[in-house]
Formats: sequence, C-alpha cells, structure tokens
Amino acid sequence: MRTPYFISMDDLKDLPLEEAFKVVIDGVYPSLFNRLTDIVSCVSKFEAGEESSTLTGMVQRMNTELEGMYQKEKLVLYPYVLKLKKENKRADSCKPFNNVKAHYKSLMFTLEGAKKYCHEFVEKAAGFELTEKINSFEKLLVPFQHMKDKSLFSKYKNCGN
Repeated sequence: MRTPYFISMDDLKDLPLEEAFKVVIDGVYPSLFNRLTDIVSCVSKFEAGEESSTLTGMVQRMNTELEGMYQKEKLVLYPYVLKLKKENKRADSCKPFNNVKAHYKSLMFTLEGAKKYCHEFVEKAAGFELTEKINSFEKLLVPFQHMKDKSLFSKYKNCGN
C-alpha cells in the first residue's frame, strides 16, 4: 500500500517543480488512493444487493480514473513538463495535459454520481459514514487538481484548458 504524505497545497505550489512532482507522486496520490480504500471499506458494510453493487461499480470507476491520472502524470506529463522547463519552452501540444484532464473529468462525473446516489438512496447507518468518506476524497482531489493546473502546469501550456 502507498504511504500518505501530508503537505498543504500552498506549500506544494511553492516547491521547486521537481520536488513538487515528487511530493505529488509519492505523497498526494497515495493519500487519494488511501481515501478511496476508505470508501471501499464503507461500501463493504452494506449488505449485498443493488445498492452495494452500484456503489462498488462507482468506486471501481473512480479508482480506474485516478490510476489513469496517476500513471499519465508520472510517466508522460511530468517528464514532458520537466523537459519544457529545461528547454525554457511552452508546450506545442496540449495532448499530454488533456489526457490527464479527461481522466479527471470522468473521475469527477463518477464522484458526483456517487454523492447523488448516496444522498438519494443510502439511508443505512453506513450511508452517513460513506458520504463523509466521499466528501473527504473530494476535498483533497479538487484543490489538488486546481493547484496543479494553476501552479505547476500553467506556465508550460499554450492552451487555455
């Protein structure tokens, strides 16, 4: 299992780029994956049935998209941005940025669906805990994504998204 690393988003954006990427890969992403694991353990408290199956599918999709973001950033986007920094250039192509953003958008769509599903259909004791776990995941994910876009990537992109 990945080990969580805690740092404020303000501190992260002030780090040198290489250090910030290392903290993101070794710290922030593992914290996000740990929060997804917490969500899975909450879902497992539900009796087997339609609710449990639907929520399990949503969480699996969230994990798939988060894993896609993680892999594309680690293996493609970060090396690309570091190369741009070294060459003192901006991106000619927005494709590496957009590939990560596509995973984020899909993850957010699924996350919103899970929140709505919990609110409308989950009234069991574990429902409140599950909603809190989902909200905790979102409270880390959204500012993290915005910080990356604004502080780590913006000066290397020629595209507006």
